[in-house]
Amino acid sequence: MPKSLSQDEITRIASILPKRDRSDLAKQSLSKEWLSSQIELCQKRMKRDLWIGLPWFLIYSYLLFTEGVNAVSMGVFAVGMVYFVYTIFTTGSYGLNKNRVKVYKQLLEELDRLNELQ
Repeated sequence: MPKSLSQDEITRIASILPKRDRSDLAKQSLSKEWLSSQIELCQKRMKRDLWIGLPWFLIYSYLLFTEGVNAVSMGVFAVGMVYFVYTIFTTGSYGLNKNRVKVYKQLLEELDRLNELQ
């Protein structure tokens, strides 16, 4: 039977996450499959933020410097802000997802190491 990590070990590794994520992680029974799926999900979210955020920033910057503050540049700004505020409250920011990936990878490595010793 595969061993699992102690609650203290999980708490130590997950200390860089917000309290809500730490408590959700503490309630979760950790498995390789779950951790791998979470890593993949967070990486997809990070990629989505890059594919939307970078073009938005370039378009907004271009409009701001070429046309100044007008209705079009404010519209592009508003669309970007709505997206990022919605994303932060629903799936987390790019930085939070990056930290989640870091924690999940470290937990996966610890789980692998623990099961190799068995």
